Amino acid sequence: MQTVLNILLMLVSLSVLICLHELGHLFTAKLFNVYCAEYSLGMGPLIFKIKKPGQETQFSVRALPIGGYVMMAGEGADELDEFKDVPEDRFLNKKPKWQRAIIMVAGVVVNFILAWILFIISGFTTPILDSNKKSYIVAENSVVYDAGLRSDDEINFVKFTIVDGDKEPLVLEKEIETGRDLYNAYYVFSLDSKVFDETNYTESIYALPTNADAKWTWNLTTSSGKDITFDVGTASTTTTTEDGTKVPVNYWDLDSIGIDFYIRNRNFGEAMSRAGVEFTNSISAFGTIFQKGGLKNLGGVISVYNVSSQATGIGFYAFAYIWGMISLNLAVINILPFPGLDGWHLLVVGIEAITKKDVPLKFKTIMSVIGLVLLFGLMIFVTVMDIIRMFA
Repeated sequence: MQTVLNILLMLVSLSVLICLHELGHLFTAKLFNVYCAEYSLGMGPLIFKIKKPGQETQFSVRALPIGGYVMMAGEGADELDEFKDVPEDRFLNKKPKWQRAIIMVAGVVVNFILAWILFIISGFTTPILDSNKKSYIVAENSVVYDAGLRSDDEINFVKFTIVDGDKEPLVLEKEIETGRDLYNAYYVFSLDSKVFDETNYTESIYALPTNADAKWTWNLTTSSGKDITFDVGTASTTTTTEDGTKVPVNYWDLDSIGIDFYIRNRNFGEAMSRAGVEFTNSISAFGTIFQKGGLKNLGGVISVYNVSSQATGIGFYAFAYIWGMISLNLAVINILPFPGLDGWHLLVVGIEAITKKDVPLKFKTIMSVIGLVLLFGLMIFVTVMDIIRMFA
């Protein structure tokens, strides 16, 4: 049942992105008085349509939820019956170049704006550490509680000592000014037992291979003068290496310590700043598909389903973030100057503006058909790759 709900949620979310994208085209086309015969959600065979008497534009839902379109007069299908009585001044190709450019880019702009909004929503709703607090939530009957730490104690100094077999003991001493300082101190030892730069913490450092009898000693000093000392044991699991070999791993069992942190939601300024970071990072991540081996980063509808389902299980903030990324990727893909995409139509308008000559309609039509065929081929390819990855 959960799988069915996740599929429905993905289809609804994808439909919303496509719907808003095409609404951008429709709104600007009508703003410049271009005749729009149809606004379609989906491609392929018609499922149902709505067109009230006297209404100019037919609203349609089609069988394949892989896109959508707005059918405008003067876009290449002028011989259709829908356009036989349309005044010439309402044809797209008769409009000034700047108006045509705005209409072509409007869907992309909508998806960029939607991505930004979703990143802001994600930033607002993502729980983060309250760095202003120096006290912690201490679980009763935990290792640290038995050692004497209480929830109202403020830690101002920490010393970690790791003794790992015959290796030289590692020691880290750190003054604690905020909750984040102690949180970051969880992740200071890497897989090869080197101290990490504090600006490069990752949770992958959390689980490090080590001897089963290795000892990690914590020494905490509170502002009231308490000295808290306790040892952290190890737990065992297995991990899979790049060549598929399963190897045993011992890791520091931090969950058993009993310290938790105060969390809060970001304020408006922090959420806006975070949205900017995610926006920039997402565009940079998209660029990796053009690098060597980048095709392996491409994903189809199965990949979209997988990440959407995972985000749903984590929480609303993760769901908003993932669909912000998808909206951004949809915008970036559409702005590429590839035949059949919005970027291609924008390129044609630019060429016509520079040369002062219209690109032949037959050439534009042929290129658009070729582009759509290649795009469908790419969709099939990435779907096959999704299936292979799923079974692998």
